[in-house]
Amino acid sequence: MKGGFQNLYASNPTMALAGTVLNAVGIQAFAIGYQEVAIKLTDAENWMTDTVYADKLIGKLTAFNFVNSYFALFFAIFLNKHCGAAVGSTASASDACFADLRFNLVVIFFVALVSGNATNFAVPYAKLLWNMYNEGAWHPRGLGEVKEMSVPGICYLLVEPDEVLDSLKAYTQQATQYGYITIFSAAFPGAPILAFLNNAVQMRVDAFKFLTTYRRVQPHSAEDIGTFQTIFEALNIVGAISNAAILVYRTNILGGHQISKHAKDIIFMLTVAAFVAVIGFLQVVIDDVPFDVDLQIQRNEFVKSKVIDLIADEEDVANQKAEVAGHDVRDKDAMEPYTTYRKTIDGK
Repeated sequence: MKGGFQNLYASNPTMALAGTVLNAVGIQAFAIGYQEVAIKLTDAENWMTDTVYADKLIGKLTAFNFVNSYFALFFAIFLNKHCGAAVGSTASASDACFADLRFNLVVIFFVALVSGNATNFAVPYAKLLWNMYNEGAWHPRGLGEVKEMSVPGICYLLVEPDEVLDSLKAYTQQATQYGYITIFSAAFPGAPILAFLNNAVQMRVDAFKFLTTYRRVQPHSAEDIGTFQTIFEALNIVGAISNAAILVYRTNILGGHQISKHAKDIIFMLTVAAFVAVIGFLQVVIDDVPFDVDLQIQRNEFVKSKVIDLIADEEDVANQKAEVAGHDVRDKDAMEPYTTYRKTIDGK
């Protein structure tokens, strides 16, 4: 039975494509469904600050998305002992599993990109249409015609954004995309190009969303990207380990069975160590905060110390010490000399 199913999988590419697309759609459906569940659970926990709330929600989403988004790909390359392409073909099992990983990765990654952009466009626009229908904004003569409304009325119909949740959803989507690129880059080197094109389109979609469907978003400052910085750095390490394992153990790049298992283990450990060393070197060499940004931060801190914290200048402190010591210290910019001069001219 199992062999018959594998032969059918190998001999029918249409069924293989349909199954992979169904799996990719299921991944996105589960991700959207669990996202709503995680939000409800985190709301019920009633955390005191938005920062703690965001950290707890990010933890739930990251743990689920890692398993939901990447397990099928890990299974295809590491756990699947009966790769469909290897049945009835002259290719080795390693080459077949690597081909299956590439095929699944391309389909899943493409579906993730398309569904992400479609969701970012469709959901806010659907909410806007629902608000128009619910508030009677459509003209009675036709569904596509809108009544003339004042600017406050139009703003009332727009979708109210949630700065915290919208930012978390956007960052989660980008982190998942980054995981596809880094963890399985050996199987699909063209993933960064697709991600670049997707991000270019997503910028336009987000611009349309924020300018036409959302109410005006209130900007607020942020120290950094928070927990997502740790997530991106962790994905770099996981990607180094995953790609090294794929190339060493699941491809014939080292000569297949001509090299021993012990030699492969040594090569794997050395490769991972080299990747980690390069990542660490780049983290040390490249500043997290550019010089211009750091300079502006220092200027803001200085202004804050003078205006809000009322910290005196060093010259003022020296003058105060001199006055205490009995010296006559007069500010050269004091208004008294100018006032006396004006009185002398007026004769008063």
